[in-house]
Amino acid sequence: MRKTVLTLLLASFVGMLAFAQQKQQIERLYDYEKYQEARSVAVDWVTKEPTNPEAWYVAGKLLSKLNMVDSAETFFKKGIEVSPKTPSYNYIGLLRIAFHKNVTDKDKLEDLFDKAKDFRTSKKDQRWFLEMADACLLAPVENNQIENYLNDAIKLERKNAQIYMIWGEFFSLQNNVTAANEKYQIALDYDKTLSRAYVEKGSVYEKVKNYGEAEIQYKKAIEMDSLFPPAHGNLAEMYHSLKQYQKAVDEFGKYMKYGEPSVANERRYASYLFQAKDYKTAISTLEKLYAKDAKDPYYVRLLAWSYTEIGDSVKSVKYFDDYFSLVDKTKGTYGDYSRYGRALIKAGKDTLLALENLKMAYALDTTKVEVLSEMSKVYKKLKRWKDVAACMDMKIKNGGNAVETTDYLDLGMSYYFDSLYQKSRETLEKLVSIKPKLFIGYLWLSRSLVALDPESKDGLAKPAYEKIIELCKEPDRYKNDLITANAYLGSYYYIQAEVSRTANDKAKEDEQMVKCISYWKKIQEIDPTNAQLNSLLTNKVFKEYFSK
Repeated sequence: MRKTVLTLLLASFVGMLAFAQQKQQIERLYDYEKYQEARSVAVDWVTKEPTNPEAWYVAGKLLSKLNMVDSAETFFKKGIEVSPKTPSYNYIGLLRIAFHKNVTDKDKLEDLFDKAKDFRTSKKDQRWFLEMADACLLAPVENNQIENYLNDAIKLERKNAQIYMIWGEFFSLQNNVTAANEKYQIALDYDKTLSRAYVEKGSVYEKVKNYGEAEIQYKKAIEMDSLFPPAHGNLAEMYHSLKQYQKAVDEFGKYMKYGEPSVANERRYASYLFQAKDYKTAISTLEKLYAKDAKDPYYVRLLAWSYTEIGDSVKSVKYFDDYFSLVDKTKGTYGDYSRYGRALIKAGKDTLLALENLKMAYALDTTKVEVLSEMSKVYKKLKRWKDVAACMDMKIKNGGNAVETTDYLDLGMSYYFDSLYQKSRETLEKLVSIKPKLFIGYLWLSRSLVALDPESKDGLAKPAYEKIIELCKEPDRYKNDLITANAYLGSYYYIQAEVSRTANDKAKEDEQMVKCISYWKKIQEIDPTNAQLNSLLTNKVFKEYFSK
């Protein structure tokens, strides 16, 4: 008889030990955010012990924490069904479900509360109080109801860290930083290895934007357990929110390494890599995801963006084509259209499609005036000068500090090529007033002025050509422009000398011819075989002055 009793006690002890181990394993896996593995262990447990209400409850609670509410409810009901007289905590589980579903029916809630109490194994069952308090965290109940459960739990065993973890969460939900951290610290006092407590403290500080203290707490959790994924994950999320992207990548990489692999985590990691400008690693990560699911617009889009950033316009266009085949083209963003347009241009693809995308980008964000410059470049290649002018005029009017001197130059040039010489002159005069030593500004201004005064009767271009000669620092590069400037000035003074000759003003004629010849001699230095100069030398009067 004694042997039989001993055997039964031993069997009971082994069963309790096995239960404790299963429960602890599931809770630890959940704590380490290895959710799929935790589910696998929980499902395996109920499969092996289908009549064990504890197994159904622990599995159901896990599912409810993973927001698999309907499945959790099924598990709790099954736990009651397999053991209606000793249903473990499954009625508390159904109470959790009621809170999840925001049930407001007072009779239903009271019935669940009553049943949870009725099937309590003992008034000294501390776990019952903890399970009730944890469930009630989901409900809009009075504060003292949760605290009453926790105070009752303390009366039974004060040094249970779990009491203070639940209490800390309660105060955290109230945004009561001081009280929450006090409770988490007590939990640590009773369990020095509780990395989760440091993570929760960090979360509380992060809520109130005390990022420095939050970082300290997360790092303490890592010091205690360097393999604890939530510490790395929370730290990564915080760094990301602070736009410290490289730090976010480093920490999230560790979270991925120590935690549970998942598509959602890989997606997030890829986005962090992109924001940290580690485009090649982002592409490597995304290509693996793309190989598994080529129809997911998220991967395709980020691949298109990433290839744009590394200058691979061909692949960027390919993925943008794929992306817009998967989504409504009109739902794109500024970043989509602007990158697609630039990639099309760089890849030498459909020019009109590139313009269409750049226009859509600008329509979404008119502060991004650099898109107008991109459009202008395309219009230049197409020699659509009115469109170039429209883009540059809009940029100058709306661009503020983003307006560059080259924008005035492009506008002036577009007017010139469109034969709007007066507008070209006004624009280029504005440019050289802003940049009085800009050689190329005077170069194009002189051309506009010549177009307005083709016979040089008024000498409109004279000041501009004089500036060209004064400012030219690279005579070899601008040889032809220097010849043009000197020829214009030489011709101008030759015409003036003829006027003086007609007026019989010999002194004035000589003065103007001396100036005229000085410019043509500069041309002779630059290009001794200059055809225009050699033609003038056939003129007897010109040759006489040139020979002096």
